[in-house]
Amino acid sequence: MSINKDNLNKQIKIISPHRFSHKGDNGKVLIIGGSDLFQAASQWSFQVVSRLVDMTFYSSTSENNDLLFEHKFFLQDGVVVKRSQLPDYLTEVDSVLIGPGMRRDFHTRFSKAQLNSIKLSDLNDLDWEFDTQAVTSVLLRSWPNKQWVIDAGSLQLLDISWLPKNSIITPHRQELVDLLSRNHIFEVSDSAGIIKNLVDFLDWLRNKIFDHYNLNDDSISPFILSESEILALDSSQRITAQLKLLKQISSSLNDALVVYKGAADFIWNASELAVVVGGNAGLTKGGTGDVLAGLITGLAARQSAPEAARSGALITKLAAHQLYQQHGLVYNTSDLVKQIPLTIKSLSDS
Repeated sequence: MSINKDNLNKQIKIISPHRFSHKGDNGKVLIIGGSDLFQAASQWSFQVVSRLVDMTFYSSTSENNDLLFEHKFFLQDGVVVKRSQLPDYLTEVDSVLIGPGMRRDFHTRFSKAQLNSIKLSDLNDLDWEFDTQAVTSVLLRSWPNKQWVIDAGSLQLLDISWLPKNSIITPHRQELVDLLSRNHIFEVSDSAGIIKNLVDFLDWLRNKIFDHYNLNDDSISPFILSESEILALDSSQRITAQLKLLKQISSSLNDALVVYKGAADFIWNASELAVVVGGNAGLTKGGTGDVLAGLITGLAARQSAPEAARSGALITKLAAHQLYQQHGLVYNTSDLVKQIPLTIKSLSDS
């Protein structure tokens, strides 16, 4: 399929800073993530965000924060925030990313009732290395009016009753299955079958798109399909019923915007759906999802959640495609981070 770059430019929204703007006018973002086990994940998110907005704030475990204060590591371009300072910064920022690098391999020491009643004043008493679920609960419930992007560790332990309205969540296949199963989205005896049919349908639709557009190359220049374009491919009852189910799921998630990651990224909320196709298998490398989450969060500081998600997915896949043209699949997540600004510049130059 031949991709019209002018059309791609129309689909990707980047708000350039006004020439007379001041510090802070062009977005402020807070990233809450990292652990002693997973240190790089939130770094990749940070590196992307700090290139998009004026102010990037970062908060992690006490040990990580202390190391960052002492050595600065990757935080030359941002501000390390102590947990005791989080309320002030959460009030100030435009969007928040929570979850990259946070651990999810420990059973919570709190009951569901306790998780729902933990107060903001308890935040400093939590063990941020092991209490990912409790930290996620108290922060989401305490700032319901922020634009949240929920990823990785926080997403994998999420109770949907904590979800602020219009949050962005970024699951891959297994994370979506686990989220829907764990939260009993379908209160029927065969809920597991419904969920399996749903993710199998998304795989089937992805394959149908690839077959229709004859996408056989190892790397594909990205493009986006609207819901109406999807229905033009096949308006069978199976597609219409499953698309309706996707929107019902978003409604059950407090109108969350879902970014379902894969060779085709399915992006939907309760009212609209789009599919971003492209990139290559290099995007299966660990950390590329943290890059996408950071990119979406940075963009969401200055535009709507659907615009940020669609643009973030397109830019990530285009950056991967451009890396493939230079290096094949021999690139890593740090290469992707460095490519993102070049990719955005290439769009503005075209």
